[in-house]
Amino acid sequence: MAVSVFDFSSIGEGSSELFFVKLALFFISFILIFVTLRKFFDKKDVIVVTMISVAMSIMIVYFAPIEVVLDYFLTSYGLFGILTISFLPFFLLFFFLESFDFALMRKVGFAFVGILYFIIGYCQEGIFSIGTSWDFDIAWIYYGMGLVSFLVLIFEKWVRRKMLR
Repeated sequence: MAVSVFDFSSIGEGSSELFFVKLALFFISFILIFVTLRKFFDKKDVIVVTMISVAMSIMIVYFAPIEVVLDYFLTSYGLFGILTISFLPFFLLFFFLESFDFALMRKVGFAFVGILYFIIGYCQEGIFSIGTSWDFDIAWIYYGMGLVSFLVLIFEKWVRRKMLR
């Protein structure tokens, strides 16, 4: 059974996980489709590629069984799940942002990704701690990804030269 893409009822009830899961699925599918289609279309057809990517991403979010999506996104509380949820969007966004020729767009994108990872790390702090002490909190991976994002931002020219080789 398909759940509406624009079902924001979970936010009003104080539980926004379903909305963020749908949003994450939309952006991940949009980036994958957009980058793939850009390889097949001319650079002047960016509007067409964007429209196709948005339409396909909306259909993916609308028709994907919410139980399967929730099982993947919300019940992956182990280290592998957190690594997947943190590394996969970072690498997708990395290649998506590096595909732009406009340097300011890349820098703003990496700054936004870094801030977003720090916010996620702060919100998840203490939820995934192992043992009775807070010495090892798996959510610190988000802080690490935010740091990596800011390092890419600082060394953006060097990263760009290495990517264009």
